[in-house]
Amino acid sequence: MGCGDWVLRHAIQTGALRARRSETGIFLVRVEDLHKWRATHPSRPRFGGRRPTWHDTGEALATLGKATPGEIADYRGDIHPGNVRKHLLILEARGRAVRHPDGEWSIVSSSAGAA
Repeated sequence: MGCGDWVLRHAIQTGALRARRSETGIFLVRVEDLHKWRATHPSRPRFGGRRPTWHDTGEALATLGKATPGEIADYRGDIHPGNVRKHLLILEARGRAVRHPDGEWSIVSSSAGAA
């Protein structure tokens, strides 16, 4: 369905979505009722319609060329170095950044990433 359990629980508790409880306490919802409710409650875009912030960290690193998490945080000015480290690990896992032995990071070039 593309929504969290808490959204469905809230809809049931407020009466927006009809459901009954089973003997074991599980909410049972008819598929027709779920589709009807879903049609009137479209999902909101993830991240509030904004791309994830690790993209911004990647752009900052691309601009700086080679930098430490602290240098990237200083450059961005809106993020803690610990969060930059997490973003860099995401970029590394996606093959978009590489960590050097001296503690600095750099962006993987497009041609190297394509090989």
